[in-house]
Amino acid sequence: PLLQRIALDPILAKTKLIAEAWDAAGLYQVGTFPHSGRWAEWNGKFRDDVRRFVRGEKGLVPVMMKRLTGSPDLYEQGGREPYHSINFITCHDGFTLKDLVSESITRSTVKTTGTVRTTIRAGTAAAKAIRSRVLSNV
Repeated sequence: PLLQRIALDPILAKTKLIAEAWDAAGLYQVGTFPHSGRWAEWNGKFRDDVRRFVRGEKGLVPVMMKRLTGSPDLYEQGGREPYHSINFITCHDGFTLKDLVSESITRSTVKTTGTVRTTIRAGTAAAKAIRSRVLSNV
């Protein structure tokens, strides 16, 4: 009911509404988010499939065709349109695209007694240079 009230609110009538399609219990609802005819959604499947494609995984051309045409496999249910899919590759809770396609860098953050320590395992000269720069700033 809250999402529908937001969608139908006259003050928000000309506002674009975009959801990150998770429910309160942690269920990912991309393509099935209760949209009330107004809500668009961040398309995490687009993000994941593009990342896999850029990394060079095989057999993704048919999947990429779906993602680049608005993910009809996700959004056509319930009369949704391709413009309900907000396509993105990286966001607030992910690494940059370079981080994701580089196999030589593993990044982890560990909280210890109120401080944050970042560790980067490096295999190449470029990754070692990045590691030294990051560690010098910690």
